[in-house]
Amino acid sequence: MSFVQQAEKLVPLLRETAREAEIARRPLDHVIEAIRQSGLYALMVPGRYGGHEQDLDTFFDVVLTLSRADASMGWLTGFYIEHNLWLFNYPETVCDEVMAGSNHVLAPAALNIGGGAARKVDGGYRLSGQWQWGTGIVHSTWVLAGGLVLDESGGPVPTFFLLPTSEVEPVDTWHVTGMCATGSWDFRIDDVFVPEERALPFQQFLDATSGIAERFDGPLYSTPLMPVLGFAAGLPLLGAAQRVLAEFSDQMREKIEKNVLRAGSPLPDVSGVLGEAALRIDTAELVMTSSMTS
Repeated sequence: MSFVQQAEKLVPLLRETAREAEIARRPLDHVIEAIRQSGLYALMVPGRYGGHEQDLDTFFDVVLTLSRADASMGWLTGFYIEHNLWLFNYPETVCDEVMAGSNHVLAPAALNIGGGAARKVDGGYRLSGQWQWGTGIVHSTWVLAGGLVLDESGGPVPTFFLLPTSEVEPVDTWHVTGMCATGSWDFRIDDVFVPEERALPFQQFLDATSGIAERFDGPLYSTPLMPVLGFAAGLPLLGAAQRVLAEFSDQMREKIEKNVLRAGSPLPDVSGVLGEAALRIDTAELVMTSSMTS
């Protein structure tokens, strides 16, 4: 069974539980476990660590499929998948430690680098701060936290620090009007020691100069990070739009059958609105898919 088919198998569960998770303001445990059992979290993990080494095309189709069912879970799953890719920018010894016999980890990565600061000490750094938008923190095993480090000239260097969740305090601040089910809480770190090898300048993630391409085969591992991030953030929006269009079209079809064909009552003509919406949404998908080959 392909990974897209695995995602399609999850669609009924995601649709069924979307409202419950939205009310709970966090992902549901059994949904997280169902996705784990599907193998999707290991989509971008190298085969050396038991992963599937899939390309961006598969990632695109999987996340879009999940997002059509539930945008919150599409968002969360997409970031869980691609944050595994982040991890393999770190040295091999760190990868071995983090994976620890598993073929994936669940890790948020907080991009608001100004949320924390690190002080250089022997063998590493002391990191403190509080970060917003910790998507995935509720079920995480590791955390990627961005912070500023001062270089030899005193200039700030955006750096990502990798810590086990046991050294991080989740803070439930997630009271929002949409995407509640992502459980994107804050998390706090209070003067925690991070070894040198678990600190990596953000620029090396962005341009794939960390050595990841030399350690692992496949075009995915020489792909700059920003396109991957763009898909992870954009696909849930596209999937949600496609779902809304489909639902609205179905509702209008039912109303036409009931009010017009049976009762003879007129309804406003929304065909133009539906057509324009469909065209815009299809164009968005085409632009996104074409960017993968450009």
